Amino acid sequence: MGKAIIYSLRAVQATLAVTSIGLSAYLINWYLTRTRFSSPNIFNFHLVAPIISLLTILYLELTPIFAPRALHAFAALGLEALNTIFYFSGFIALATFLSELVFCNGPQCAAGHALVGISAASFVAWVVTTALVAKDIFKGGLRAPSAGGSWGKKGLVPSAAPMAQV
Repeated sequence: MGKAIIYSLRAVQATLAVTSIGLSAYLINWYLTRTRFSSPNIFNFHLVAPIISLLTILYLELTPIFAPRALHAFAALGLEALNTIFYFSGFIALATFLSELVFCNGPQCAAGHALVGISAASFVAWVVTTALVAKDIFKGGLRAPSAGGSWGKKGLVPSAAPMAQV
C-alpha cells in the first residue's frame, strides 16, 4: 500500500471530521438556543465521533514516527474498525431520525441532510483504510515496527522484525 494513498485518505478523513464537527455544533447550538429542548442524542453522537476520529488519525500517523513500539497492528486495525462502525451507525441513525421528522425545513434541515452525506462519505473513507490496513496485516503477517519505525516511513506496512512475545 502506498503511503501517498494513506496520507490522501487521512486528509480526506480529517477534513470530513472537521466539517462534521462544524455541522453538528451548529445543529446542537440551534437546538439549545432556539428551542426549549436539548439537542437529540444523535447530534451529540455526531459531535463525539469525529473528535474520536481526529484523535485516531493523530495516533495512527504520529505514533509510528515518535513511538514505533507503541503501535500494534491489531490496535491499528481495531481503531480503524471502530471508526468505521461509528460512522456507519451514525449516518444510518441520523438518516432515520431526519426521515421521521414531520416538519423539516430551513437551514437546520439542510445542515442535517448534509451531515448525513458527510457521515456516509466518512464511512466509505474509513472502510477503505480499514480494508487496506487489514490487507497489509494479514498479507505480511503480524510484525512489530522496528526501532527505526518502518511503519512511519512507509505508512502502515509491517516491518521485517519479528513480533515480541508477551
